[in-house]
Formats: sequence, structure tokens, C-alpha cells
Amino acid sequence: MHNFHKFHTLTSHFYISRPIFLHRPSFDAWPDDLKAAMQEAVTEAVAFQRKLAVEENEQSRQAILDAGCEIVELTLKEHDAFVAAVARSPRTPARCTARKCSGCCRRRDASYFVITGPPRSGVTR
Repeated sequence: MHNFHKFHTLTSHFYISRPIFLHRPSFDAWPDDLKAAMQEAVTEAVAFQRKLAVEENEQSRQAILDAGCEIVELTLKEHDAFVAAVARSPRTPARCTARKCSGCCRRRDASYFVITGPPRSGVTR
């Protein structure tokens, strides 16, 4: 991307999630030691993936800067204006699809996080 675009604005509007799914009745039927092992493995995998994501972000940022491009970081006020502008934008296929979403990615009930625990503070939906 940086080979074609000189200016990059960090809007924090995109998040790639790599969910781990399981069949709840099957998981609940497993022996406690197997459930605990799975919870530990998933927790470790999530931490490892997040570490890789941070490293990849840093490498990408450096590649953009090394190519002579500029990275613009929005102030909180500028970010709020961006969010408001997007909210007023015409409906696009992507927005319409997102609006029809069941909302599972925005749920905060405890049962949704039984494997990895609750979201970290500071993480927005």
C-alpha cells in the first residue's frame, strides 16, 4: 500500500479478529482437566497472536516511514470528527452488512468470554 499512497492516517477504525470457536455443549461435557488445558492453550495463543500483531504493526509502520511516506495520527477531537463523519455517510454495502450483524462481536456478556476471559480495559468495540 505504501508504494502507492504517500499519506496514511491512523483512524483506528479497523480491527482484525481471529476468533476461536467451539461447540459449547461439547466443551461443557469435557473433563475439567481438558477444559482447563484448552482454556490455558487458548489464552496463550491469544497473547501470542496479539504480540505478533504489535510486532507486525511496528514493522509495517517502519516500512511506510522508510519509503518516505507520512503517517498522520489523529487527536481525540479529530478522531471524534472522523467517527461523526462516517456515521453521517451514505449507506454502503459494507455498512449495510455490518448493520445486519447479529452483534456477536459487540457483546460483553460473561458467557461470551468463557475461554479467554473478559476484554482488556482500553479495548473498544
